[in-house]
Parts: sequence; C-alpha cells; structure tokens
Amino acid sequence: MPRPEVSLVIPIFNEEEVLPRLDGRLVALLDALGGLGEVVFVDDGSKDGSLSVLRAMVAARGAVSRALVLA
Repeated sequence: MPRPEVSLVIPIFNEEEVLPRLDGRLVALLDALGGLGEVVFVDDGSKDGSLSVLRAMVAARGAVSRALVLA
C-alpha cells in the first residue's frame, strides 16, 4: 500500500452537527491537492453522536484504505 503524501489529523469532541459539512470540505481539499492523502479523526470522548457519524463517514467512503477512529 502506498504511503499518503498528506495526512490530516483532526480531533473531534461533540462535533456531530458539523461532521457532514467537514467531510465534504475535506474531500474537496484532498481532491484539489491531488496525490494520495489520508484523514485521521481522533474522537476525544464525545458524548453526542460524533463517533457514530465518523463511523458512517468511513463506511460510506469506499476509497478509504485505512481509517482510525479512537474512542
């Protein structure tokens, strides 16, 4: 598996409402940069549905080769 050229590490804490919008912006950003990129979300113990939203985002992205979601 090739190594990503760009890695974005994003901490998440109670961000359920903004995650879908963030996902769209990140996809656009990585597409604009070209090359191979990855996004690593770190859930810092959210009490809302952030972790569920993150898991759904990862599952929906068929091109994801690696994903890390920490609870």
